[in-house]
Amino acid sequence: MLAGRPAMNICVLGADHHPLTLAVAGAVVGDLASNGGWTDPGHGVQLARQTLRQCRSLVWHRQLFGLQQPEPSFGRRWLSLLPSRTFLSQLGDDDLTPLPATVPTSAGELLYVGGPVGPELERALSATQAHRIEVGTTVRAPYRTKGSIELTALTPPQLIDAPARSCRTCDAGLVDGWCAFCNQRTDGPSMINSEQPVSVPTA
Repeated sequence: MLAGRPAMNICVLGADHHPLTLAVAGAVVGDLASNGGWTDPGHGVQLARQTLRQCRSLVWHRQLFGLQQPEPSFGRRWLSLLPSRTFLSQLGDDDLTPLPATVPTSAGELLYVGGPVGPELERALSATQAHRIEVGTTVRAPYRTKGSIELTALTPPQLIDAPARSCRTCDAGLVDGWCAFCNQRTDGPSMINSEQPVSVPTA
């Protein structure tokens, strides 16, 4: 995810999530900004990190041949050829879950589905109020195969207080004592705009 400030540096947040989850989290944080939930860039970074922590990146699989993460057993690959057998995986988990009658969600979670939904997944979503979102997906990814569909389970974030301290260089709020835009900490010198020369090793 990217969070930017005009004429200033850009913050890049790395997250182990698929494109649908990143799109959903970005939209949630953007909506909070539109409704006056935050104006300080550092506060936005805090909310983005909180939102991503409350997301689960799920993938529905119609068939498992070619799937690398998680790597299915030989038996499950062949089972996935049966029309009635579909599976669900979660990014970061090492196992596949045979899909029950409905896609499992926890209390308070909202479910988002990316891309067109076939009849098998439609039946599994029949008892869940899933939000449909059209996003571009990459077919060649280790966590999916052709026909896989991304889902996101999100527990809506709670508004948190804005950072109490600001960066001495760009005025963005500090996140855990660190400026996500200048890479500067409160307990040490800035890693940019330093008056001290930096030695760069050569190959």
